[in-house]
Amino acid sequence: MTVYFNKSFSSVPATVILTPYEQPTNHSTDTNYVATAVGISTSSFKIRYVDSNDTGRRKGYVSWFAVGY
Repeated sequence: MTVYFNKSFSSVPATVILTPYEQPTNHSTDTNYVATAVGISTSSFKIRYVDSNDTGRRKGYVSWFAVGY
């Protein structure tokens, strides 16, 4: 999934923080999932939501914020 900033940064953001906030349906036995930002640019970034125990695609929701100038 690609996220577009409301207003572009003048340079690539110093950091983008992501936190998944919806547990997977098998959360009682699977706690090894993570969301990460990739392809960060001045106007957007992509979310990669992965499960370290499973090669299948993971779906979910994340909260995020970006810090830059």
